[in-house]
Amino acid sequence: MKSRKTFMLFLTLLMIMTMHSFAFAAGVSKAPGPGPVPVCSDLVAGLKLTKTLNGGIGIITLEATICNKGNADYIGQDPLDAYFFVITWHPPKTAAQEHDLQTISHTPLVPRLNKGECRTVTVKYTIPGKVSRWVNENIRVKPAADEKLAIKEFTISIEKKYPVQAGDKSFSPAEDCNNQNTRAFKAIKYMEKI
Repeated sequence: MKSRKTFMLFLTLLMIMTMHSFAFAAGVSKAPGPGPVPVCSDLVAGLKLTKTLNGGIGIITLEATICNKGNADYIGQDPLDAYFFVITWHPPKTAAQEHDLQTISHTPLVPRLNKGECRTVTVKYTIPGKVSRWVNENIRVKPAADEKLAIKEFTISIEKKYPVQAGDKSFSPAEDCNNQNTRAFKAIKYMEKI
């Protein structure tokens, strides 16, 4: 009886060792790791804005930062383009219904942006003589009889080539690891005089 238990234990251990050997040889005994980290640049856009109001004229100062947060330098053939634009709408209409899209500026940047390096571009945008007051994003305000609500969404977009033209190709994965962060948005609300 004792020899039978010993024999069964021996067989069990032999089966476990054999299975482990086959699994190890097949490369599945080790949990898969995260894999190698790609070597590439990661161009990231950031946007801050300040606003002032003077006699119905709204002045928006847009400060964009364009940074390479990747682990490699960005080296392009052409200067990068810091492209600012704004879309305006008046609720209850949507931006798509009004399709009031305006280019603010195209600013050429250097064709090389080293890893960890940032560039800043500042532009001013004027809303001429129509602003009666700014509206806080989180507070619901009813317009006066001579006002209507307006929203402007400002965007900075990093483009591969200055000036960007129809048919230009976007960044390759080697040039920009994450092309989902090459744009930044900020919206403002204000009451517009009717």
